[in-house]
Amino acid sequence: MTTNNAGHVALVTCGGTGIGRAIAPGPTETPILSTALPADKNAEITAAEAAALPLKRRGTADEVARWIVALADPASAWVTGQVIAVDGGMAVA
Repeated sequence: MTTNNAGHVALVTCGGTGIGRAIAPGPTETPILSTALPADKNAEITAAEAAALPLKRRGTADEVARWIVALADPASAWVTGQVIAVDGGMAVA
């Protein structure tokens, strides 16, 4: 599994085929978010994201991680060449 910091995409490749499966997460609540910006700016961004997302909140790291684990499972071998949006509906909003 690799992470592309530019797009924040987790990629799971399929055994030697060069074809992968990827997760494209939307806004995700992480501990660093509470320290990276002043509290008022963080609250402003959080509110703007919530207003724009159909689920009205950021996702959690656990919600994204579950999909990464699922796609890394051998039972998901038939899922190839896909990018799964785990984004609270951001892709369709």
